[in-house]
Amino acid sequence: MGAHHLTARAMADRQHLTQCGTGRSWAALTVGRHDWRGTTTITATGELDLDSAPLLRRELDRCLDGGVHDMAVDLAGVTFCDCSGLSSLLQAHRRGAVLGTSLWLQHPRPFIARLIALAGAETTLLPWSATGMCPLSVRSLPARDAAVDPT
Repeated sequence: MGAHHLTARAMADRQHLTQCGTGRSWAALTVGRHDWRGTTTITATGELDLDSAPLLRRELDRCLDGGVHDMAVDLAGVTFCDCSGLSSLLQAHRRGAVLGTSLWLQHPRPFIARLIALAGAETTLLPWSATGMCPLSVRSLPARDAAVDPT
């Protein structure tokens, strides 16, 4: 299967969804899929929130339904993630475990790693550090993304 990309906007247009009168715009999320040497990599770029999480969830489900055995989710391009995004990742991981699929995250930004740690899911979704050589320690996560003011 080749690579393909979808955006939350395209998904909304395709399903003729509107949010008239809500004052909220669709967050930009692009989801791509790349298959190489038995591993499927799902790449997410943009904001992963209540509006866009269904797009990622559908792609993860499509992979699981298609019999993917090894799946990485690359989060390097994710600029925002709320509990809806985290829930999508955890649901896919749980479903994958039942189906015998390994699912792991690649390149999560510090704020995403912190969210995952606060949810107690670091051993589930982040079994290895960025180097892939040692387990991720919650103690190694910064307290917040911004630099700490020493004053």
